[in-house]
Amino acid sequence: MRFGFHLLSLLAMLSLCLHLLLNPSPPYPVEESKPLLRPVALGEKQESVLSRDEREREFERMHAAAFPAGGRPIRNRFSDANLLSAPAFAGFPALHAPQDLRAVEQEGGVRLSWRPHLQNPVQGLQYRIERWNQAGELEAQWVQDGLERLDHPGCEGVPYAYRVSTQLERQLELGDTQQTLVRRSPPIRTSLRLLRRSSWQAELREPSSLWLTLLRPGNPDQGPFEAIPGEALGNTGWIVESWTKAETEVIALARSPRFDELGRRVVVDGQAASRVREEPRLRSFATLSLLDPCGHRLRENLFLAEEAPR
Repeated sequence: MRFGFHLLSLLAMLSLCLHLLLNPSPPYPVEESKPLLRPVALGEKQESVLSRDEREREFERMHAAAFPAGGRPIRNRFSDANLLSAPAFAGFPALHAPQDLRAVEQEGGVRLSWRPHLQNPVQGLQYRIERWNQAGELEAQWVQDGLERLDHPGCEGVPYAYRVSTQLERQLELGDTQQTLVRRSPPIRTSLRLLRRSSWQAELREPSSLWLTLLRPGNPDQGPFEAIPGEALGNTGWIVESWTKAETEVIALARSPRFDELGRRVVVDGQAASRVREEPRLRSFATLSLLDPCGHRLRENLFLAEEAPR
């Protein structure tokens, strides 16, 4: 009985498989299938898919609206990434930024040099140079014809930013009067930090009396001046904010003459020889907080040259 039931089930399954194989159902059309999730909100209309040509025309329309002819200066992103230019506008030709701006520390200042752009006009062309400080403020500006300039910022150890742009002037006639119009290219930029060459030398004359001397390579030294917190150091433009005295251990080299077994001084290459050994020593130093002539804070640790007792 059980065997007959299993046999009937097997024959039913075989007949079903044979029916599906000989009579397949037609495929469900893709365009009629419904999405699992709603692509748009209720009441909205789904956007049509743009073709490639339509997408290119839409991009050109948006680009023309963002960068109209004669509008703001733009960066050419499709060729040389360093090429900056302002397009022709109101009788002015296209102006390109200078090239290869360099800043070199020289003669106690900053020497700037650049090359002209070959596509710029020659007649009446000038260059505008700007110096910006660390706070993002414009400190100085010049307009000149030449391709280099020597600048003396006046502060050492401080970064400066320089910008140079091409400039052109045109005279616009308004009835019986003339008005000068100026147009510039976008600037080219560079920066430089002048090395701090001057230094301070400290001397302790009394337990609470510190004297400072300003050492200036290539120029006469200034001082000594007594370091009084809150007061200026002579006419140097420097101000002492505070100072403290402390001690530290340093390794010093001690020399002693060399003698042979007969008690004679050893001579090497015509000079008396010595033995050198390292010895720890205590040295006093002063920690100072100073303001330079440009208002920048400088913190220094200076070893003290203590004056011998009188």
